[in-house]
This record gives sequence, C-alpha cells and structure tokens, in this order.
Amino acid sequence: MGAFADSFVPGWYDSGTGRLAIPIGLGALYLAVPLGLLFYVRHRIGANTWRRLHRFVIVVYVLSVWHTLLYGTNVWYDGWPRTALWLLQVPVAVLLLVRLLRPARRAERLDRPAATVSRPGLVVRAAGRIAAAAVVVGLLAVVVSGHDGGRPRPAEPPATAPHDHEPE
Repeated sequence: MGAFADSFVPGWYDSGTGRLAIPIGLGALYLAVPLGLLFYVRHRIGANTWRRLHRFVIVVYVLSVWHTLLYGTNVWYDGWPRTALWLLQVPVAVLLLVRLLRPARRAERLDRPAATVSRPGLVVRAAGRIAAAAVVVGLLAVVVSGHDGGRPRPAEPPATAPHDHEPE
C-alpha cells in the first residue's frame, strides 16, 4: 500500500497531516451526502427546516477546503497553485459576509425593533458577521504574506515505502 499511497500523497502518513486531513474530509463527505439528498425532500420537511439544515453547507465547504489545503496533492507544496486556492476563498468569504450583513429575510436583520429580536439570536448573528469579517481579513493576510502553510519542495522525491514494516 505504501507505493500506492505515495503516488498520490508525497510523504504519505509520515507528515502526520493525513491523520487530521482524512477525518476532516470524511466529515465533509458525511455532511454533504445527507444535505444533498434532503434537497429532494425539502417540500416534505418544510421550508424552515430546509433553510436551517442548508446553512450547514458552509460547514461542508470549509471542511472540504481545509481537507484540500492539508492533503491535496496539487497544493501540497509551496507555490502558485496553493496561493491561488487561498486567493479563491476570498470572494466566497466576501459574499458570505455580504449575505450576513444584508440578509434577504427581514427576520434575520439586526436593524429590527428590539422587541422582535431575541437576545441569543442577536448575539449569534452578530458573532457570525464578526467571524466572517475575520475570515476575510485572515485570508487576505495569508495571501499577502505568502505564509500559507505549504511545504517546501524536497530536493529528492520521497521514498516509495515510508514504513519499513509494511510488505510491498
């Protein structure tokens, strides 16, 4: 299995990254599948339930991108593909921030009269907006600084069998 895994992921598990990246990717998959299937029964579960469940799509997206940055072989090493992946997250984060700052539904707006906004709802919405703004700033800082977590490309290709105890 070593040669097979090494052909897709340089360094395989030796970096320890796979121990974190694989469960993150699986979590994204296990959330995406039921959300995708629930789309087809959204009229049965109701609009409010569907909207609440659909909000988890952003979680799927974040987990997927995180998995890719940790374990994606096309963005494994430092270089323009990794920087481009980080840069491509900026428009998504900005659009999410705009969506949170100017929600389409009146019930989600913060400028409503105080009597109609629950205190926990107000705090959660405000925290979401602050978090989205922080993500935009963080993404821009990563792209501008060039410190994006990529690995330096080794002079020699990694060994094809990183674990001596495994039979080939």
